Amino acid sequence: RWTPLAELAKGHVSLLSTAIHDDRHANATGGTPDSNLRNRIQGFSLLVSAVERLTRLWSTRAFQAEAARAILLQGTGGTGKSHLCAREAELAVTEGRPVVLVLGQQLRAGAIWPQILQRLGVHGTHETFLHALDSAAESCDKRALFMVDALNEGAGSGLWRNELASFLEAFAPYRNIVCILSC
Repeated sequence: RWTPLAELAKGHVSLLSTAIHDDRHANATGGTPDSNLRNRIQGFSLLVSAVERLTRLWSTRAFQAEAARAILLQGTGGTGKSHLCAREAELAVTEGRPVVLVLGQQLRAGAIWPQILQRLGVHGTHETFLHALDSAAESCDKRALFMVDALNEGAGSGLWRNELASFLEAFAPYRNIVCILSC
């Protein structure tokens, strides 16, 4: 959502810089160009360059993941994905960050959310649970982590094939939760 605004700002700054530059040449007296005007033009050029760098940065995968608040860790077996998830969950706890770590191999065929809530000992709907998790994250001013490690194990691809999109969509209203999946 920031990229179009940055492009708009860049365009307006470029137009302003060009107008100042054109005015300088139209009013030239043949003497030394005004140093203040030269500094303004140089400042606008630097601003345009900074906005261009921001636009490129906002287009990276990392920022797209940040906006979506979802990350997929993918790799062959034994590369450390599970270890990474466990370590990040442990760090989140020490930081006082709300964290949920679900092990994919513990899930069976059937609806995903009831299984997860049962494993967590939570009664109610996933919406109520996610709302509580989101509120906890907001109260400590840190993003909550909701991690599902090894979603390709257990019921695996058969379980997630039809459920993944709706599973991720369930997180959309909750701005303070990041969903991390590994397979």
